[in-house]
Amino acid sequence: MSTFLLYHTHQDLPYLGALKPLLKGHSVILRHQPPTTVTETLMEVKAKGAKGVITTSPKLLQLLRRWSSEKSEASLDNYAGSIIETKGVEYLILNPLQQLFTVSYGKFLAERYLSKFTHPHNWFQQTEFRWEVANESTIDAWYLWLSKCDYIAIDIETGEENRRINCVSYTGVTHSNIGFSTRTVVLPCISSYWLEWIRKLNYLSVPKIFQNGKYDNAYFFRFGAPVKGWYFDTINLFHSWYSELPKRLDFLATFALRKVEFWKDEGSTGNLEDYYRYNARDGWATANSFLSLIGEMPEWAVRNYLQEFPTIFPCHQAEMTGMQIDLEQMQKLRSEQLQVMEKKKSELAIMVSAPEFNPRSPKQVGILLQILGAQVKSTEEKDLKKAMFQHPLNTRILDGVISYRKAGKLVSTYLVEKKFWKGRCLYAINPHGTDTARLASTESQFRGWSNNKQWAGLQIHNIPRDRKDIEIKSMFFSDPGFYFGEADYSQAEARDVAYLSGDLELLKTVESGKDFHSLNVERFFGLLYEKIFDDSSGSILDKEIRDLCKRITHGWNYNMGWQVLIDTMGLEFIYLAQKLLKLNPLWGARKIAEYLIELPNKAYPTVKTDYYDSIKYSVKTTHQLVSALGWTRYCFGNPEKNKQDLNSYVAHPSQNLNAGTLNIAWMRIFEEVALKEPKDFKLCAQIHDSILFQYRIGRRDLVRRVKECMLFSVRVKDCKGIERDLRVPVDMKAEAGRWSEIKKYEVEYLSGGWNDNYSSSREISTITCK
Repeated sequence: MSTFLLYHTHQDLPYLGALKPLLKGHSVILRHQPPTTVTETLMEVKAKGAKGVITTSPKLLQLLRRWSSEKSEASLDNYAGSIIETKGVEYLILNPLQQLFTVSYGKFLAERYLSKFTHPHNWFQQTEFRWEVANESTIDAWYLWLSKCDYIAIDIETGEENRRINCVSYTGVTHSNIGFSTRTVVLPCISSYWLEWIRKLNYLSVPKIFQNGKYDNAYFFRFGAPVKGWYFDTINLFHSWYSELPKRLDFLATFALRKVEFWKDEGSTGNLEDYYRYNARDGWATANSFLSLIGEMPEWAVRNYLQEFPTIFPCHQAEMTGMQIDLEQMQKLRSEQLQVMEKKKSELAIMVSAPEFNPRSPKQVGILLQILGAQVKSTEEKDLKKAMFQHPLNTRILDGVISYRKAGKLVSTYLVEKKFWKGRCLYAINPHGTDTARLASTESQFRGWSNNKQWAGLQIHNIPRDRKDIEIKSMFFSDPGFYFGEADYSQAEARDVAYLSGDLELLKTVESGKDFHSLNVERFFGLLYEKIFDDSSGSILDKEIRDLCKRITHGWNYNMGWQVLIDTMGLEFIYLAQKLLKLNPLWGARKIAEYLIELPNKAYPTVKTDYYDSIKYSVKTTHQLVSALGWTRYCFGNPEKNKQDLNSYVAHPSQNLNAGTLNIAWMRIFEEVALKEPKDFKLCAQIHDSILFQYRIGRRDLVRRVKECMLFSVRVKDCKGIERDLRVPVDMKAEAGRWSEIKKYEVEYLSGGWNDNYSSSREISTITCK
């Protein structure tokens, strides 16, 4: 039995009992008064014969902190899991004990971190941190040594100005019968001489390891230093194991390694040696985290990695290519929205009798809401829309506030020339960005403008699609000699839910060959399908009620309660439903929402009964959800006690099946079209349920090949054990020089023989264009 000192805070007192089972078999001496000096704690350790110190005290952490920086403050969140050693005594930093109950994985992390003291021998034997900065007399020897290593971990530090590489660290890993060892060298990228050495080291055949390597490789590609043998990435390894946990390198290192101290402050001291050491430590942490992870990860996480990691390469190619921006069109759109802002601000100033009224200011809008007598919680759009329904005057004034803000967001987010690098929109597409394996989008890997605080490019997944506001897509245009094409899975998530749940009525609806949402109008509201949708022309006859039904189905898919449905649909559509469906005129918004959310349950009763129960049972008994494609998610939450966890987990199987299917198509298009036709085909992005691409004008066969790659069958077992083949149809659009002008493009299939790795069917296609 060992004795430990625990310096905690007053806020930790209600939760101290939860630590007992995590420290079973050990003695803990509690101290809730923070020490004034580190020496005081050292004396206490000696007096009590303690083996180490555990602390949740920010004050003690501040005393222990080695590096100071104006850019960051010491926080428990950064240092949690760190071990800081002072004069032979180890201090283990933990998050506030409240997180044992408020964070789904709080207890899991606390138990793992405490095992650094209670079971130190169970941890991976990390290597000694040895590093140096290369010079002209040592670089040849380093090159020779690295060429003989088993692995090389690479990390770069970049300069925000001119998007340059400042330095690169190479951590060589060797293995012998006594274990692993590492050495790290930092190359300062201060001249073409060192850039040439970086190119040579990158091209070594030794397997390479990165942490979020798409960032590093974006800069390497920019400077003509491509990496050979990029086989491993720790961010994808960890995401494949625990997708719900943070994936920063510092978090990953404290999770994977016993004795590591948060080092991210080290690079911001202003001292060049500290900056190089920081770069070296990133590489060392990446190498050791990789070695620890591959030794501990279960087989199912390795399978996840083998699915996820290959998608990095089409993502990298797409985001490095980007798309052209019509800057004249962008300026036109910007001018239009600035005029909207000016007009709305002028109108508001008159209505509220305040010439300096700022619709963007939460404080000023909050005061306005008080004057109007609006009973809402915030100044966000969803609450402003609620306030609009409380009085006609509110509607008139607050609609102007919302319109002004929308125009302002479009101007500041999308219509900024400095965000586009040499006339192109760049972006990042990340396989590790969601818990469901769906690709996530961020701005590009490059710093852009405004004192280097903004990234270049846009989040390509968030481009507005509502043409009533503004057609942002009109400023994207294809490269010379190319057209845009887009292949979209039709009602993919609805089909996924149908096949996973086995609900016979939902299966019948999605596979009817008719418009899904219009059929739901008939099922939910009792209105004839023929009055909502015309199959012969493919046109919507009653868009208003179809859109209403679409919103209800969306809320149902995500297990929304009545309040969230109101926030999502908006009071406008809630009361529109009351009018169109001729509901009781005395019903309030809550009663209407409760009625609407039950309509899909009556139409498709298996989904929220047997299907949801099977998901909750799987999480409760195994902490895992396994998809039809073999992807396994580890679940920390409790769907039986937490509504947010329930919503996340019941949405996961269908979203993961949808994402997995799209990722397979993404890889097939990359391998079978993009790599084989590099002069005539460009892979642009994966967006929601679709894949956007460019193809050379006249190469209509490439459109057909894209659709071929997307059509395949997946064997899906429903919650009752019945297996069916799911094959999601694909809608094609093409033949446009602007993204906004892309149009329906028919691909007709005849019997024949094309390769389908996921189905026994054989087909070839011919194309006609409408």
